[in-house]
Amino acid sequence: MPVQGQPRRLEVAVFKDSGVGPSFNDLAAVLRRYEETIHTTILNGEDVREGSLKNFDVFIAPGGSGKKQAASLAGGGMAEIARYVKNGGCYVGICAGCYLAANEPDFLGLLPIGIRDRQHWFRGEGTLPIEFTQAGAEIFGVSPGVADIVYHNGPVLDGRTLLENPQLAKELTVLAFYRGELVAKNGERGVMKGAPAMVLGRYGKGLVLGMSPHAESTPPLNKIIPHALHWLCDHVSAPSSNSVSSANAGAHQITERQADRPHEKRSAPRPAPVPSPAADNQASAGASNQLAQAAYEKANWVFNNVRTDHYQHKSAPAREQVLSFQDGTCEANTDCSGFISYVIESVAHKHYTPIKRMQNNWAHPQAKTYARFFGGLGTAEASDGWLRVASPKELKRGDFIAWKKGSEKDFHHGSGNSGHVMMVIDPPTGISEETVDGAPIRFATVFVLDSSSVYHFKPEQLPPNARQDHRDGVAKGCIRLLLDKNDNPIGYWEGTYWGEGQKPVSKPSYSDEIYFGRMVSNRQ
Repeated sequence: MPVQGQPRRLEVAVFKDSGVGPSFNDLAAVLRRYEETIHTTILNGEDVREGSLKNFDVFIAPGGSGKKQAASLAGGGMAEIARYVKNGGCYVGICAGCYLAANEPDFLGLLPIGIRDRQHWFRGEGTLPIEFTQAGAEIFGVSPGVADIVYHNGPVLDGRTLLENPQLAKELTVLAFYRGELVAKNGERGVMKGAPAMVLGRYGKGLVLGMSPHAESTPPLNKIIPHALHWLCDHVSAPSSNSVSSANAGAHQITERQADRPHEKRSAPRPAPVPSPAADNQASAGASNQLAQAAYEKANWVFNNVRTDHYQHKSAPAREQVLSFQDGTCEANTDCSGFISYVIESVAHKHYTPIKRMQNNWAHPQAKTYARFFGGLGTAEASDGWLRVASPKELKRGDFIAWKKGSEKDFHHGSGNSGHVMMVIDPPTGISEETVDGAPIRFATVFVLDSSSVYHFKPEQLPPNARQDHRDGVAKGCIRLLLDKNDNPIGYWEGTYWGEGQKPVSKPSYSDEIYFGRMVSNRQ
């Protein structure tokens, strides 16, 4: 059993009536393997209408046809499901069952998200890559990252509104994103890639898990379903009324007004691209303060909205390093310091000014200038709205890392490069050791958001709308900070391949100028 400890035996109802397809057999086979902790009962539409759901911990709506399942539940079954979840039940919708949970006029509206390009639903069947977020990794009992999964005409959940509607973002947590797509005849390309593949929401007192692809038909990934069933039942009564806090996932409880009207279509703002995976669903978790959070959100906005992304040394003021368009997208043809200068100048002009002043002969400060500025800060008292972060273990989301390049013999970039500057997404979780060229090294791995031509260590995530197949500009990935025995930074290893120079990066570089900066108010 993938769940630790001795889980209680769950009572799980699985729907089977008109509209349920052959994937039901795969689901039933998976659940039978876990019958010691999951007791399964099959219900049809009449059973649901008669109120049988009150006897179960979880209700699963399998694959097939969402419209036909809705028809099988007509005459009160849909209202019974909504009432069951509102009162504290758990709903799992797979493919058609995910359609059924969506915020569409003829469906349940348990999830605060609609279906995109619904008229071109016949995309076909195949295996597609999905990427699990940190929250998804916990709920499903897997590692964050990319996995292949069976897809068969599942819904393309319309996540475009999440960036521009904070309330919707609070009501929904993305657990996995599609990283590939199938395109229907006459359908639009790019609709599916980057869309949410699995989501978690709270409806009234209950929890709703929507899964567009078929995990039950994907060995060995099918084990995520029983793991998720136990997670849902363990967390459905979480004490926080604002979030599914145990997953740190940001799935907020929707209001009772919304829960009372499951079929009402909620208004949607102007569309925006889908949020990024992994850490993006923990937007306020881990930032040191509101200013750091604002900086992260600006950088993440570029990542999510950039449609033209290219690493380029552009001699232009900070505000011109990223160009915005009226349709909500942007262009980022910029290098590391240009990107970070744009972010800081956009959210905190007074914090950018003293750094720019150190290199007024340039359109914007170079990476080495950021390193010098951070190195001159104090760790206890703010100066010009900044503090120096003393140690890698103290880094938080929205902090900055900058280094000046090492000596030429140790450095993989050309002579014109001054170093690198980046933003922290997640701090290191521990210290690793490795042997390189026969010598041991110690390093901390940090998940960062930056503009670079160097392919970072996995998981590297490319901007969802730029249609790239490799790192070339703004993206997310892991870098390694080399540490001495006292955990002080002595070097860096940015990644695996230098795109500009067209050669691999096979070893770390060393520098005595690696510093960390944090934006604060002068009163902090």
